[in-house]
Amino acid sequence: MADEERQIKSKERVRERGEVFTAAREVNAMLDLVKDETENIDATFLEPACGTGNFLDEVLRRKLAVCQKRYGKSAADYEKMSFLACTTLYGVDIMADNVARCRERLFETWEDSFGRASTPGSPRSDFHDRVSAAVRKVFEKNILLGNALSMKRVDEKQNDLDEPIVFTEWKFALGDKLKREEYRFDVLLEGGETKNKATEMTFDFFGDASASVNWMVDPDDPEKKRMIPAPSKVYPLIDYWRIGDE
Repeated sequence: MADEERQIKSKERVRERGEVFTAAREVNAMLDLVKDETENIDATFLEPACGTGNFLDEVLRRKLAVCQKRYGKSAADYEKMSFLACTTLYGVDIMADNVARCRERLFETWEDSFGRASTPGSPRSDFHDRVSAAVRKVFEKNILLGNALSMKRVDEKQNDLDEPIVFTEWKFALGDKLKREEYRFDVLLEGGETKNKATEMTFDFFGDASASVNWMVDPDDPEKKRMIPAPSKVYPLIDYWRIGDE
């Protein structure tokens, strides 16, 4: 039985961590409930206990099928849009071997997609190799070793570190230029819990310097003074295929 078809790795891990992987049939049944989103290249998915990627890998396969249908006639377009699909997948797991396997599994699915896409010319070019390195970098940043309950990074012995989980948001800005911003996971969740209390979250935050650092007025609607999570770091624009060079 392939590793991805097994629902448990060991009885010890089940006992200590409650680790049981979801079978493919259940994965597909659950994803079919949000089928339109799984086929939306831009839609973001977060799996807070991602394991080896059963859910994320299936979502990526569905997104890549859409990329093939829409952009399969152009190698450059397919690489760009399939890269975008990869940037929308996020995962956290407390086990280091799961994180490593999830990253590699997603990369393998992306790389294998070129064998299914009817792109003219060989993808085994210097450009493709740079895109491959960029995709690996995305999964390194998006699939993280951490504790989704404490929202902290962990070491390889599953001990919490004094370091928050931080995710990178990737967006195309100008042509092939990529905009990157980092956000703390705990701040994003706090925003989700309080998004219906926007009127209570205006400039009261500026009375607390530590809180105001993590929040800002929505630039798309400044008159309402709605507070949204502020990025903890903003990177300069960069060609997306250069991400792996960093």
